[in-house]
Amino acid sequence: TPYLNALIPDVDKSIDRAAKTSLKVEALTFLCALLDKHPGADFSQHVTKLGPAVVASVSDSNYKISAVALRVCGRLTCCVLNGQRLLASASGFVQSMYAAVFSRLSSQD
Repeated sequence: TPYLNALIPDVDKSIDRAAKTSLKVEALTFLCALLDKHPGADFSQHVTKLGPAVVASVSDSNYKISAVALRVCGRLTCCVLNGQRLLASASGFVQSMYAAVFSRLSSQD
């Protein structure tokens, strides 16, 4: 969808490390809703752009940000493109996402 091409760069900027906490939470929540309501094929070209910011947000010290980022990671793993998982071709991203999620879930804070 054409409007995703316009939205994704702004969502990526809002998830950036320099963004304020409330903006990050809202942007990640918005991204989660987009992933829920759109087919995975719509996000195939945006995963590599959004991926690093989402993975970095999983490791954020603020629990609200990391909680929503974990939900986004869960939604990303369920995205399907042409009958195959969207992340099947992005093994480097999958490895970094797995490491960040595993680290967050195994921490005792």
